[in-house]
Amino acid sequence: MGYLPVVLIHAGAGYHSLAKSNSYIQLCNLSSKTAMELLKDGSSATEAAVAAMKVLEDSSLTNAGYGSSLSIDGDVECDASMMTSDGYFAAVAAMRCVYNPIVVVHKILDLQHHPPKDGRIPPRSKQRWSRG
Repeated sequence: MGYLPVVLIHAGAGYHSLAKSNSYIQLCNLSSKTAMELLKDGSSATEAAVAAMKVLEDSSLTNAGYGSSLSIDGDVECDASMMTSDGYFAAVAAMRCVYNPIVVVHKILDLQHHPPKDGRIPPRSKQRWSRG
């Protein structure tokens, strides 16, 4: 018996303008369709989730990535996290100058699954980590 993939998307917690309800729905639909297309083409659930989150992070409608609320200092500080079904977890917090923090999280997860021979994750600048 095969499986039926399911993608669930929400536009985040906090205030959402009633006047923008249709825009939120369209954004969530785009995000879920992006993920579902990848799943249908054989991509992993992790890859599909990252792609879905990038759609949300690239939008000014959500409090994520590009649309993030400003800190008290007037800077954008982004958080992102992901857990996989095999028990791996990665997260970043208060990252500045990174357009898609979910890409950094995905790279950390990948290094956990495929660690370097010495077992250490090499230090990198946030710009190198965030290249997607």
